[in-house]
Amino acid sequence: MEYRDDVYEIQTWLRRLYGTNVDGSPLIPSGIYTNQTADTVRMFQREHNLNETGVVDYETWCAVRGACMAAESADFEERIAAFPSPDYVFCEGECSDTVLICQMMLCALCVAYDCFDDVNLSGVLDEGTVQDIMMFQKINRLPETGQVDLATWNALVRNYNVFANNPSYTG
Repeated sequence: MEYRDDVYEIQTWLRRLYGTNVDGSPLIPSGIYTNQTADTVRMFQREHNLNETGVVDYETWCAVRGACMAAESADFEERIAAFPSPDYVFCEGECSDTVLICQMMLCALCVAYDCFDDVNLSGVLDEGTVQDIMMFQKINRLPETGQVDLATWNALVRNYNVFANNPSYTG
């Protein structure tokens, strides 16, 4: 099996839509088209009245992309703009409410990923939080710096929203 960018992209979209595979395990994009990916594609095709093949043809690709875009553009009454600026980077030792928000998202994602240590909700980007961020970055194919830049923040928010809005979420 070989890694493919298009497979990673469809897996990412399906993760945003469902959060888990049909068996309830986390849908983690890998870029490799596995049986779990095919099962999730079949589930999407069934729910959207498409030919249920488990293969991503053009029609399925467009439908998954469209559903994902529609979900992302859904209107919400209020949002918190917590990240300071696009070029800001949180570094080890920083203490802020935004670091606390990162820790809270990581804590919630512990349920889904089951690979983080117990996250200390201190508002301080301590060594344990840095290690958890590095693990999160690794899973999400981001540079493993342990720092929270805009790309890491956005990935945290996306992952958190998937699991927080999933009815099977038990956090």
